[in-house]
Amino acid sequence: MTSAVPTAIPTDEPAGRPITMFGPDFPFAYDDYLTHPAGLGTVPAEHHGTEVAVIGGGLSGVVTRDTMSMTLTDRMPRGTYLLGNDPGKPAVICLSYTWADDSLKWLPLSVSERVEVMLQSLREIYPGVDVRKHLVGDPVTVSWEAEPHFMGAFKANLPGHYRYQHRLFTHFKQDALPERYRGLFLAGDDVSWTAGWAEGAVQTALNAAWGVQRHFGGESAPANPGPGDLFDDLAPIELPD
Repeated sequence: MTSAVPTAIPTDEPAGRPITMFGPDFPFAYDDYLTHPAGLGTVPAEHHGTEVAVIGGGLSGVVTRDTMSMTLTDRMPRGTYLLGNDPGKPAVICLSYTWADDSLKWLPLSVSERVEVMLQSLREIYPGVDVRKHLVGDPVTVSWEAEPHFMGAFKANLPGHYRYQHRLFTHFKQDALPERYRGLFLAGDDVSWTAGWAEGAVQTALNAAWGVQRHFGGESAPANPGPGDLFDDLAPIELPD
């Protein structure tokens, strides 16, 4: 399968309004929750100043332009990205972005061999586009697996991982946990359903903030229920063991 992903979706929403990225497994409107004039709720005064630790981090995605657009394919390049802001100036094309086993297939090839394979794949996807004639600089390629001190990038969900991901994402809702297991909260793109993207890091950070608030006996503003308040209605499906 090959597909070109559009960079814009027509909408009647007023200009400047944030767009919530609804995850397929927990469709909570995080941007509305974060910007609601009622705020995110309160924590009892006796717990003000208490130190807490939320474990996690986040990564950002890439925004692309039109013409070819971002390309996702099952061919060797996997992902091709166009990076540039001015149509009249040179830009950058990321011919191939791969990870895990897909990236290991490139290791034996030289820079020129890699570029040839990538360009051939793009010719098959876009028969009317001559990418080669737009190349004005020497291609650069990096295989992180071949670099010193390589420690990986981000976690990817693989088939069979749903149960583990469900446990990670729902960990902020700790009402049913034994007392000794409460009070530790996880956040980061790897905890979310969208590993590798900033949205997942922000969403799970808000989940963790709600969890800390509830752990100390606080509550959300009545006009602005948090992700845990609506959890029972929106919770991802729990598969049987």
